[in-house]
Formats: sequence, structure tokens, C-alpha cells
Amino acid sequence: MVEAYLRQSALAYLGLEGRAAAGRGDAGVAMTERPHRAIVNLRLDPGNTEALAAFEAAFGFALPIAANDTAAVRLTKLAVNRSYEVMGLRRALDEAFELGVEAEASETPESKAFNE
Repeated sequence: MVEAYLRQSALAYLGLEGRAAAGRGDAGVAMTERPHRAIVNLRLDPGNTEALAAFEAAFGFALPIAANDTAAVRLTKLAVNRSYEVMGLRRALDEAFELGVEAEASETPESKAFNE
């Protein structure tokens, strides 16, 4: 098994975190990644036709552009959150957090040796 500290994103060489902090610049493009999840989040300004055309030329498909009804999105998120609560997810996350804190705070001979 690969050690967690050796894992590197396939996009790490792009330095996306630093670039995102610097802003979109003239290109009007912001690209981010959630490491190790195989998800890339790309947002373009829908008014920037050059950026949209460049994306379509590079990837071979156009980005979907749609406006969301904010009330419908809010209610949908609320429904999802309530479903998770009914399933006990909030309690499970709270317990996992507490156990994680306990694990990090505990000092055993093995953890001392590991940290040296």
C-alpha cells in the first residue's frame, strides 16, 4: 500500500492551488482539484466566449451553461441534509471526529517512536 504522504495528484505539477490564489487573470478560467478524488472543477465566465471556445477546442465538448433557481437549490440541499440526518450521518461524523481527536491526542510508545 502506498504511504499517504507519498500520494501525489496527477495534476500536482500544475500548481493549481497557487494559481487559484493568484486569480483568474486574463484567461477568465479557474481550475481546481480535490486531490485523490478524480474530480476536476473548472469554471469559466459564461460571458467570456474566447475561453468557452478554447475549452471546447481543447476538450472536444462544450461546457454546460445553465442558471440555477437559488430557491430550488437551497431546498434540494436542505432535503439532502435532512436525509443524511435521518440516516444518522451527523451522529456518525461527530463520533468519528471525537475518535480522531482522541487518536491524535493519545501518546503511546508506538506513537512517540513514530514521531521521533
